[in-house]
Amino acid sequence: MFTLPQSVITIRKDIIASLLVLLLLSQRLMGFLAVFTVFYLAPRIVQSVYYVIRKRASLRVELFRSSVWVIALSLCFSIHQYRDWKMRIYADEVVMRIVDYETLNGEYPPNIEALGTTNKSLTENLGFSGYTLFDEGPVLFYSVPYIIFDTYHYDFEKNVWVYHD
Repeated sequence: MFTLPQSVITIRKDIIASLLVLLLLSQRLMGFLAVFTVFYLAPRIVQSVYYVIRKRASLRVELFRSSVWVIALSLCFSIHQYRDWKMRIYADEVVMRIVDYETLNGEYPPNIEALGTTNKSLTENLGFSGYTLFDEGPVLFYSVPYIIFDTYHYDFEKNVWVYHD
């Protein structure tokens, strides 16, 4: 009967676990959960160092196991950064349309439909988002793509995006 070496089984477990973590954490609004991987990875790194020094385990196997996790978490962070960048580009286009509308008409648009777009389009591109006109001025916001309950609001007086947690 053929049995796999223990190192192959260990590597396989790390690959499967890191892929599951990648699939979970790369979802929209789930990036904040990456903090909890520290509770698994910190002891595992200590264990790897112990195995290499005391038990003469293969350094190559332990480095491979660590690199699997580094690659998975790097992919997760890259996915969130790309999503954040893409959403910001769309949000900046909406801001530009709002400012152009205000320049042409002397007042801010009463709703998002006045800009030629819909709330559905805003939601598809920015997730939880919205535009409202109050007496104090317009409010444009959208959710941070990797942290639940956090938002970006555009400050039309200072012309900057403000992070709110």
